[in-house]
Amino acid sequence: MGFAGWAGIILLVLAGVFLFLRRMEVALPALPVGPAVTVAGLAAVGLVLVIIRWLSLPSVHAGLQGSIGAKYGIWIAMIAGIVEVASAVAELRASGEPLPWAQTQQTGEA
Repeated sequence: MGFAGWAGIILLVLAGVFLFLRRMEVALPALPVGPAVTVAGLAAVGLVLVIIRWLSLPSVHAGLQGSIGAKYGIWIAMIAGIVEVASAVAELRASGEPLPWAQTQQTGEA
């Protein structure tokens, strides 16, 4: 698996671990954005990297010798990533947390 695949999976796992640690009320360092934005951002970037890896996989069918291409792991990663991004965005919308670009517009108006 190439860089995009590994980096995508690592980002998806990091988003889940970060959310788990927040739910367990572990003291984490302060970030410039809120926790819901962090989880949604990590999950979205991770999913995009997994999709890029899936699209860049070579696909060769060699008859009886087998085939090279997307296997079950990349499909599991994409499905898990889609579910994680959807739930992270739902959590972000429910939290009422301001988006980073909305914060700069609000501070620029004042």
